[in-house]
Amino acid sequence: MTLCISQEYVASRVFYGPFIPVAVYSGRLAQHPLSCPIYSLGHDSHAVEKGIQISFIEHNLPGLQARVHPAFASLVDEANETRTDWSRPIAELRDEFHRWFERDRLPLMADVPAIKSLRDERIPFGDEQICVRVYTPNGAAPFPGHFYIHGGAFWLLHPRHFDKVCQDVAARAQCVVVSVDYGLAPQTRWPTQVKQCYAALCWMTEHAADLGIDAARISIEGESAGGNLAATTTLMARDLDGPKIIFQVLVDPELDMALIFPSVQEFGHGWGTESTDLKEANKLYFRNIEDATTKYGSPLYAEDLSNLPPALIFTAECDPLRDAGEAYGRRLWDAGVEASVLRCVGHSHGAGKFSTLTTAAYQRTLKIAALLQAYGVEALKPFE
Repeated sequence: MTLCISQEYVASRVFYGPFIPVAVYSGRLAQHPLSCPIYSLGHDSHAVEKGIQISFIEHNLPGLQARVHPAFASLVDEANETRTDWSRPIAELRDEFHRWFERDRLPLMADVPAIKSLRDERIPFGDEQICVRVYTPNGAAPFPGHFYIHGGAFWLLHPRHFDKVCQDVAARAQCVVVSVDYGLAPQTRWPTQVKQCYAALCWMTEHAADLGIDAARISIEGESAGGNLAATTTLMARDLDGPKIIFQVLVDPELDMALIFPSVQEFGHGWGTESTDLKEANKLYFRNIEDATTKYGSPLYAEDLSNLPPALIFTAECDPLRDAGEAYGRRLWDAGVEASVLRCVGHSHGAGKFSTLTTAAYQRTLKIAALLQAYGVEALKPFE
């Protein structure tokens, strides 16, 4: 299976990439994955306490300065003109953000192929219930299963805001997608959100036959805060001898809740995602900020990352969360896990889902290709 993609800004480099047949380097094709230089910027005190050696990925392409792709410049400018007033009630801020997202951001997600059905299910969680949204493709079951956890800084958004993302995966990767509607902070706080995601994954596995899922082919994906929850859910599944996950996709993941990496300083102001907002969101999520560096708070700080499923990690060049995502890929690889890391040049945080905007569509194509490969599908149909 070979992808032929030649487009400026797609990605700076792929390192260790066993799942991406073609590595894209500054718009030029390379037939083998590129080795990504690593250098250490010293020891982080949180990591030293846990006996963890964390290295930092080289920031940018040699001789090139980070810059936002012109297609995303208006998104960044708009974000820079708006500041969150954290003195206002959280419910008001959330409602206002959702109206803005639905009006100005959902239209930037490209139309996607039709699927057989989309439905909501209520599932048990202790004495309560949580909701999952199930996307079933056309065709004959059983299908692979893909467990999706949306982003939103732990306090924003719902599965409906990511319908196109999930429907696209269901249709193109020919899998049943289950998206969990976990509780939002501060009404629901750590570790409850993690436990809700794990409970939904277990429900999906236990009801695989009813859902038309092949329980031997289950993957997981999360974006941003959802990337944190996806990585944490994967760790929990391993630790508790739970559902077997064969592949994990992490998109712009928030894997270091202590926010100590250089990219937080480099891109934490004026690049569309403010580090001050990330810190305020963390206060909503954690009752005690000390929990931020536990393995189920920040997967990057887990002492043991062995025996985890292969991973594809997307990072955005102009994203304060970039370095932590790339460091997680390095730690997975060092632990014996096959991990591919793809840095998307010119992307700001979260830009990859806005697939009407030039290079974002290529990120989608590479993700689908990796999922098909993980599911054992040899042929890859062309994508428009």
